Amino acid sequence: MQLPDEIRVDDLVLRPPTSRDRSDVVALLSQSDEIARWTRIPFPYSNSDYDAWLELDHTRYLISRGNTILGSVGARVDVESVTAEIGYWLAAGARGQGVMTRSCEAVSAALFGAGIERIEATVTVGNEPSSAVLERSGFTLEGIKRSVWEPRCGLDGSRMDMEIWSLLPGELSR
Repeated sequence: MQLPDEIRVDDLVLRPPTSRDRSDVVALLSQSDEIARWTRIPFPYSNSDYDAWLELDHTRYLISRGNTILGSVGARVDVESVTAEIGYWLAAGARGQGVMTRSCEAVSAALFGAGIERIEATVTVGNEPSSAVLERSGFTLEGIKRSVWEPRCGLDGSRMDMEIWSLLPGELSR
């Protein structure tokens, strides 16, 4: 499955991360534990975490405006089930501007254009901004998985409940 190397959405550029982006991404993800609280991203975030992320077999894009990295959106594709799981994070200064909704919609459109038949997303219960991104993009809340996984960020050892969202071709808002 081939997705575009670069996606342009209004003033945003979605492009693959490179080793040259390491220091900027590590700095963004190390500013506070806010992103780690809601994702599986470790905190504090290190150079080796970034390098391991580059090695994952996922499609991923850094979201930038000009020369400033704002966040990331990506998908893990399961070719057998023709399904993708989308995930994302956004720096605090870029929130509330529609950046993630536009980015999520663009990547979802690219996935459907490449033949994906279902896109899924999981959101930690209580992460209302991430749920709102999915809802605005046309995703449907399917339900709650209880006590799913232990956060890897080291902030809290408790297990969390996760919302399960899905998007099918023809349901995308854009």
